[in-house]
Amino acid sequence: MPRPKKGQEHPREGMGDRIGMLSAIGTPVDHIARICNMSTATLHKHYQDDLDLGASKAGAVVGGKIFEAAKRGEQWACTLWAARRLGWKETNVQQQTGADGGPVAHKIEADDTTVKLLEELARLKARSSKQG
Repeated sequence: MPRPKKGQEHPREGMGDRIGMLSAIGTPVDHIARICNMSTATLHKHYQDDLDLGASKAGAVVGGKIFEAAKRGEQWACTLWAARRLGWKETNVQQQTGADGGPVAHKIEADDTTVKLLEELARLKARSSKQG
């Protein structure tokens, strides 16, 4: 869109909607200013509401479409609405058991040196607990 002539008033017709849409989709403010061929100062001065409310307006439109679909009974919309607005969620529980439903058996294999060290540690611990 061409730059307005010097002294032309802002806001320009239709520019607010364009700025709001660009803001809604996450376009950075400095990019919006470049796309619209204006300075960021002018953008903020004349289109601040469009920058601030663009995402909210877009969310209202999309949310309204989802709500209408849910009212029609469309399953995807009902599921999305329940999950996001009502906090509903599916949960999966996994339980692991050993043989015949008992605890999972753990077996640690160690070489002779490690076994001797562990036995010595156990003996020292037993001796220190008798002294203490």
